[in-house]
Amino acid sequence: MDDNRYYIVNMNDPNILAIGQLSVGALGSQRVSLDGTQAIIKLPKGDETQYPELEGYEQYNHSQIREIVFEPEWYNEEVG
Repeated sequence: MDDNRYYIVNMNDPNILAIGQLSVGALGSQRVSLDGTQAIIKLPKGDETQYPELEGYEQYNHSQIREIVFEPEWYNEEVG
């Protein structure tokens, strides 16, 4: 079972740098929507902290995020 939590965040969020610090990996290495307005961040496995920077964002699990990344906003069939 994957215990990671995922969030889709707005790249123009005033707290984006702080949000990036919470993520596994650098913010620049996260999956970004094709239009560049949103990014998927993953929190460390087992991290159950409620971060104020993520308030208002929906939390996803691994299987939910896997479905989302193949939606047209996130996936370009020509590029992969």
